[in-house]
Amino acid sequence: MSKRVILALAAIVVLTMIAIPFISHSKKSAVEITKVDPAFSAYISAFTSGTISNESYIRVSLASDYTGPI
Repeated sequence: MSKRVILALAAIVVLTMIAIPFISHSKKSAVEITKVDPAFSAYISAFTSGTISNESYIRVSLASDYTGPI
């Protein structure tokens, strides 16, 4: 193989390695919508929803007090 062919192949490999993170990041940016099962409404009256920071607290309000064993 000539030096030009090897250089061209190396350039293609490097450019591909640089482009892959940008391509995969664009696919992950799509918003996923989670549907809440209505059967949980018998146990949970309210909860934190939407997009929140990973430093924020998640709050869950139970529909009734826990009466089971500790």
